[in-house]
Amino acid sequence: MVTRDHFGTGEPFTITVGGQRIYVLTSPNDVDELYRNTTTLSWEVFAQDLYRWIGFSPSAIKRLWTPPSEKLKALNPERNVLPPNQMMMEYHHRQLRPGEQLEILSSSMLGHIQERLIWERLGETQSTGIISNSGASRCNDGTMNISLFDLTSHIFINSLTECYWGKKIFVLEPDLLSTFTTWEETNWKYVYQLPRFLSRDMYAARDRLIGAFTRYFALPKSERKDANWFIPRAEKEMRDVGIGDEDLGRAHMLQHWA
Repeated sequence: MVTRDHFGTGEPFTITVGGQRIYVLTSPNDVDELYRNTTTLSWEVFAQDLYRWIGFSPSAIKRLWTPPSEKLKALNPERNVLPPNQMMMEYHHRQLRPGEQLEILSSSMLGHIQERLIWERLGETQSTGIISNSGASRCNDGTMNISLFDLTSHIFINSLTECYWGKKIFVLEPDLLSTFTTWEETNWKYVYQLPRFLSRDMYAARDRLIGAFTRYFALPKSERKDANWFIPRAEKEMRDVGIGDEDLGRAHMLQHWA
Protein backbone atom coordinates (compact mmCIF):
# COMPACT_ATOMS: atom_id res chain seq x y z
CA MET A 1 0.00 0.00 0.00
CA VAL A 2 2.85 2.40 0.77
CA THR A 3 4.30 1.84 -2.72
CA ARG A 4 0.90 2.31 -4.32
CA ASP A 5 0.37 5.59 -2.49
CA HIS A 6 3.84 6.79 -3.42
CA PHE A 7 3.31 6.10 -7.14
CA GLY A 8 -0.39 6.86 -7.14
CA THR A 9 0.01 9.95 -9.32
CA GLY A 10 -0.04 7.89 -12.54
CA GLU A 11 3.22 9.48 -13.68
CA PRO A 12 5.74 7.23 -15.51
CA PHE A 13 8.67 6.08 -13.37
CA THR A 14 11.73 3.86 -13.68
CA ILE A 15 13.21 1.14 -11.53
CA THR A 16 16.63 -0.49 -11.84
CA VAL A 17 16.77 -4.27 -11.51
CA GLY A 18 19.99 -6.21 -12.01
CA GLY A 19 21.61 -3.20 -13.59
CA GLN A 20 18.80 -2.77 -16.16
CA ARG A 21 16.53 0.26 -16.19
CA ILE A 22 12.84 -0.59 -16.53
CA TYR A 23 10.29 2.05 -17.48
CA VAL A 24 6.85 1.58 -15.87
CA LEU A 25 3.62 3.09 -17.21
CA THR A 26 0.52 2.91 -15.01
CA SER A 27 -1.74 5.37 -16.82
CA PRO A 28 -3.89 3.99 -19.71
CA ASN A 29 -3.31 7.26 -21.59
CA ASP A 30 0.46 6.78 -21.43
CA VAL A 31 0.17 3.18 -22.60
CA ASP A 32 -2.03 4.27 -25.50
CA GLU A 33 0.49 6.95 -26.47
CA LEU A 34 3.32 4.41 -26.28
CA TYR A 35 1.68 2.17 -28.88
CA ARG A 36 0.66 5.06 -31.14
CA ASN A 37 4.02 6.83 -31.09
CA THR A 38 6.04 5.35 -33.95
CA THR A 39 8.09 8.50 -34.54
CA THR A 40 10.25 8.78 -31.42
CA LEU A 41 9.73 5.25 -30.04
CA SER A 42 10.57 1.97 -31.76
CA TRP A 43 10.25 -1.73 -30.99
CA GLU A 44 13.10 -2.58 -33.37
CA VAL A 45 15.84 -2.61 -30.72
CA PHE A 46 13.79 -4.91 -28.48
CA ALA A 47 12.99 -7.17 -31.45
CA GLN A 48 16.69 -7.41 -32.30
CA ASP A 49 17.45 -8.18 -28.65
CA LEU A 50 14.99 -11.09 -28.76
CA TYR A 51 16.81 -12.50 -31.78
CA ARG A 52 20.22 -11.91 -30.24
CA TRP A 53 19.29 -13.47 -26.89
CA ILE A 54 17.98 -16.59 -28.59
CA GLY A 55 21.27 -17.18 -30.38
CA PHE A 56 21.27 -15.25 -33.67
CA SER A 57 24.70 -13.98 -34.66
CA PRO A 58 25.18 -10.22 -35.28
CA SER A 59 25.69 -10.93 -39.00
CA ALA A 60 22.41 -12.88 -39.22
CA ILE A 61 20.52 -10.08 -37.47
CA LYS A 62 22.07 -7.54 -39.81
CA ARG A 63 20.93 -9.56 -42.84
CA LEU A 64 17.38 -9.71 -41.50
CA TRP A 65 17.26 -5.95 -40.93
CA THR A 66 19.01 -4.86 -44.16
CA PRO A 67 16.83 -3.65 -47.08
CA PRO A 68 16.99 -6.02 -50.07
CA SER A 69 19.57 -5.66 -52.83
CA GLU A 70 18.50 -5.54 -56.47
CA LYS A 71 19.37 -9.24 -56.70
CA LEU A 72 17.04 -10.08 -53.79
CA LYS A 73 14.29 -7.90 -55.27
CA ALA A 74 14.58 -9.89 -58.49
CA LEU A 75 14.02 -13.12 -56.55
CA ASN A 76 10.79 -11.69 -55.15
CA PRO A 77 9.39 -8.45 -56.65
CA GLU A 78 7.01 -8.13 -53.69
CA ARG A 79 9.94 -7.20 -51.45
CA ASN A 80 10.21 -3.65 -52.79
CA VAL A 81 12.26 -1.91 -50.05
CA LEU A 82 11.30 -4.02 -47.02
CA PRO A 83 14.06 -5.96 -45.22
CA PRO A 84 13.35 -9.67 -44.50
CA ASN A 85 12.10 -9.14 -40.93
CA GLN A 86 9.56 -6.54 -42.08
CA MET A 87 8.60 -8.63 -45.10
CA MET A 88 7.80 -11.54 -42.80
CA MET A 89 5.63 -9.21 -40.74
CA GLU A 90 3.93 -8.05 -43.95
CA TYR A 91 3.14 -11.65 -44.88
CA HIS A 92 1.76 -12.19 -41.38
CA HIS A 93 -0.51 -9.17 -41.81
CA ARG A 94 -1.69 -10.44 -45.19
CA GLN A 95 -2.49 -13.80 -43.66
CA LEU A 96 -4.73 -12.15 -41.07
CA ARG A 97 -6.42 -9.49 -43.22
CA PRO A 98 -9.99 -10.17 -44.39
CA GLY A 99 -9.82 -12.22 -47.57
CA GLU A 100 -9.06 -15.66 -48.95
CA GLN A 101 -6.08 -16.51 -46.72
CA LEU A 102 -7.87 -15.54 -43.51
CA GLU A 103 -10.91 -17.57 -44.57
CA ILE A 104 -8.70 -20.61 -45.18
CA LEU A 105 -6.95 -20.14 -41.83
CA SER A 106 -10.25 -19.62 -39.97
CA SER A 107 -11.81 -22.69 -41.56
CA SER A 108 -8.75 -24.79 -40.71
CA MET A 109 -8.67 -23.50 -37.13
CA LEU A 110 -12.37 -24.25 -36.56
CA GLY A 111 -11.90 -27.72 -38.03
CA HIS A 112 -9.02 -28.48 -35.68
CA ILE A 113 -10.98 -27.17 -32.67
CA GLN A 114 -14.02 -29.28 -33.53
CA GLU A 115 -11.83 -32.35 -34.05
CA ARG A 116 -10.15 -31.93 -30.66
CA LEU A 117 -13.51 -31.47 -28.92
CA ILE A 118 -14.63 -34.95 -29.95
CA TRP A 119 -15.08 -36.86 -26.70
CA GLU A 120 -13.01 -39.85 -27.79
CA ARG A 121 -10.11 -37.61 -28.80
CA LEU A 122 -10.16 -35.76 -25.48
CA GLY A 123 -9.58 -39.07 -23.75
CA GLU A 124 -6.65 -40.18 -25.91
CA THR A 125 -3.57 -41.13 -23.96
CA GLN A 126 -1.27 -40.24 -26.85
CA SER A 127 0.48 -36.87 -26.91
CA THR A 128 -2.46 -35.31 -28.80
CA GLY A 129 -4.94 -36.12 -26.03
CA ILE A 130 -5.54 -33.91 -23.02
CA ILE A 131 -5.03 -36.76 -20.53
CA SER A 132 -1.39 -37.08 -21.54
CA ASN A 133 -0.83 -33.32 -21.35
CA SER A 134 -2.43 -32.33 -18.06
CA GLY A 135 -3.83 -33.56 -14.80
CA ALA A 136 -7.04 -34.71 -16.48
CA SER A 137 -8.27 -38.17 -15.53
CA ARG A 138 -10.97 -40.64 -16.50
CA CYS A 139 -13.59 -41.64 -13.96
CA ASN A 140 -15.20 -45.06 -13.64
CA ASP A 141 -18.61 -43.71 -14.74
CA GLY A 142 -17.23 -42.64 -18.14
CA THR A 143 -16.79 -38.98 -17.25
CA MET A 144 -13.53 -37.04 -17.11
CA ASN A 145 -12.18 -34.48 -14.67
CA ILE A 146 -10.62 -31.74 -16.79
CA SER A 147 -9.23 -28.35 -15.84
CA LEU A 148 -10.84 -25.62 -17.96
CA PHE A 149 -7.44 -23.94 -18.25
CA ASP A 150 -5.82 -27.17 -19.44
CA LEU A 151 -8.69 -27.82 -21.85
CA THR A 152 -8.50 -24.42 -23.53
CA SER A 153 -4.69 -24.53 -23.66
CA HIS A 154 -4.75 -28.01 -25.15
CA ILE A 155 -7.31 -27.12 -27.80
CA PHE A 156 -6.13 -23.69 -28.88
CA ILE A 157 -2.34 -24.14 -28.75
CA ASN A 158 -2.42 -27.52 -30.48
CA SER A 159 -4.95 -26.32 -33.07
CA LEU A 160 -3.09 -23.11 -33.88
CA THR A 161 0.24 -24.91 -34.09
CA GLU A 162 -1.13 -27.50 -36.50
CA CYS A 163 -2.89 -24.80 -38.55
CA TYR A 164 0.42 -23.02 -39.15
CA TRP A 165 3.09 -25.74 -39.23
CA GLY A 166 1.02 -28.83 -40.00
CA LYS A 167 1.01 -32.27 -38.40
CA LYS A 168 4.71 -32.97 -38.85
CA ILE A 169 5.78 -30.72 -35.97
CA PHE A 170 3.95 -33.04 -33.54
CA VAL A 171 5.62 -36.09 -35.07
CA LEU A 172 8.99 -34.46 -34.42
CA GLU A 173 8.04 -33.24 -30.93
CA PRO A 174 5.11 -35.21 -29.46
CA ASP A 175 5.37 -33.31 -26.15
CA LEU A 176 5.33 -29.88 -27.77
CA LEU A 177 2.32 -28.68 -25.77
CA SER A 178 3.78 -29.53 -22.36
CA THR A 179 7.13 -28.05 -23.38
CA PHE A 180 5.43 -24.86 -24.58
CA THR A 181 3.43 -24.68 -21.34
CA THR A 182 6.69 -24.77 -19.36
CA TRP A 183 8.08 -22.04 -21.62
CA GLU A 184 4.97 -19.91 -21.08
CA GLU A 185 5.35 -20.21 -17.32
CA THR A 186 9.05 -19.33 -17.33
CA ASN A 187 9.70 -17.01 -20.30
CA TRP A 188 9.70 -13.96 -18.00
CA LYS A 189 13.20 -15.15 -17.12
CA TYR A 190 14.10 -14.86 -20.80
CA VAL A 191 12.71 -11.34 -21.11
CA TYR A 192 14.62 -10.21 -18.01
CA GLN A 193 17.70 -12.20 -19.03
CA LEU A 194 18.19 -14.09 -15.79
CA PRO A 195 21.40 -16.14 -15.80
CA ARG A 196 21.20 -19.79 -16.79
CA PHE A 197 21.77 -21.15 -13.28
CA LEU A 198 18.53 -19.40 -12.21
CA SER A 199 16.65 -20.36 -15.39
CA ARG A 200 17.36 -24.00 -16.11
CA ASP A 201 13.67 -24.81 -16.63
CA MET A 202 13.24 -21.93 -19.08
CA TYR A 203 16.38 -22.78 -21.05
CA ALA A 204 15.45 -26.48 -21.22
CA ALA A 205 12.00 -25.64 -22.65
CA ARG A 206 13.38 -22.99 -25.00
CA ASP A 207 16.08 -25.26 -26.40
CA ARG A 208 13.67 -28.16 -26.85
CA LEU A 209 11.27 -25.96 -28.84
CA ILE A 210 14.11 -24.59 -30.96
CA GLY A 211 15.26 -28.15 -31.62
CA ALA A 212 11.77 -29.18 -32.77
CA PHE A 213 11.48 -26.30 -35.25
CA THR A 214 15.07 -26.81 -36.44
CA ARG A 215 14.32 -30.45 -37.27
CA TYR A 216 11.09 -29.33 -38.93
CA PHE A 217 12.88 -26.99 -41.35
CA ALA A 218 15.56 -29.59 -42.04
CA LEU A 219 12.86 -31.80 -43.58
CA PRO A 220 12.19 -31.68 -47.33
CA LYS A 221 9.34 -29.33 -48.17
CA SER A 222 7.47 -32.30 -49.61
CA GLU A 223 7.07 -33.63 -46.04
CA ARG A 224 5.52 -30.43 -44.70
CA LYS A 225 3.11 -29.42 -47.45
CA ASP A 226 0.27 -28.91 -44.97
CA ALA A 227 1.86 -25.74 -43.53
CA ASN A 228 -0.26 -22.66 -44.06
CA TRP A 229 0.31 -19.82 -46.51
CA PHE A 230 2.56 -17.77 -44.22
CA ILE A 231 5.16 -20.42 -43.28
CA PRO A 232 6.87 -21.10 -46.66
CA ARG A 233 6.92 -17.39 -47.49
CA ALA A 234 8.56 -16.50 -44.18
CA GLU A 235 11.02 -19.35 -44.71
CA LYS A 236 11.97 -18.10 -48.18
CA GLU A 237 12.63 -14.60 -46.87
CA MET A 238 15.21 -16.01 -44.47
CA ARG A 239 16.75 -18.60 -46.77
CA ASP A 240 17.26 -15.99 -49.51
CA VAL A 241 19.62 -14.09 -47.20
CA GLY A 242 21.53 -17.19 -46.15
CA ILE A 243 19.69 -18.15 -42.95
CA GLY A 244 19.94 -21.89 -42.25
CA ASP A 245 17.84 -24.51 -40.48
CA GLU A 246 19.00 -23.73 -36.93
CA ASP A 247 18.30 -20.01 -37.16
CA LEU A 248 14.98 -20.79 -38.85
CA GLY A 249 14.22 -22.96 -35.82
CA ARG A 250 15.07 -20.08 -33.50
CA ALA A 251 12.96 -17.57 -35.47
CA HIS A 252 9.92 -19.84 -35.67
CA MET A 253 10.19 -20.69 -32.00
CA LEU A 254 9.71 -16.93 -31.45
CA GLN A 255 6.90 -16.86 -34.05
CA HIS A 256 5.17 -19.70 -32.23
CA TRP A 257 5.49 -17.85 -28.95
CA ALA A 258 4.10 -14.65 -30.49
